[in-house]
Amino acid sequence: MALPTIYSIPLAEACEYTRRWRERGNNIKAFTIDVAELNDVISELSRIIPEWQMTQIRVYFGIKDNDEECLVLVGLDSQGNDITSYIGGRGVEESGTYDFTRPCPDTCDTGGSPLLND
Repeated sequence: MALPTIYSIPLAEACEYTRRWRERGNNIKAFTIDVAELNDVISELSRIIPEWQMTQIRVYFGIKDNDEECLVLVGLDSQGNDITSYIGGRGVEESGTYDFTRPCPDTCDTGGSPLLND
């Protein structure tokens, strides 16, 4: 069993948060984020632009051209500013914004998660 952290909240509280979200009529219930892809982005940006000392990631809500909801992730520098672009290894400006999330519905828990129940 994992040790509690300062970020952990009781399940009942998490269920209340998600219930309130659903009651506001939001279609999207959750997003699935691939941990390996997230770690790759963090490692890549930390290696390429270490002077920015990325300490956080900001998440923006978005809608793609096909009307699918998405999350746009961007690293933050030590001043809390979005790192929206950077000069890559070939001396070319690269985008610092990412979307590798998948919305639920379509990637929802199928095991009866209490976070999806009213």
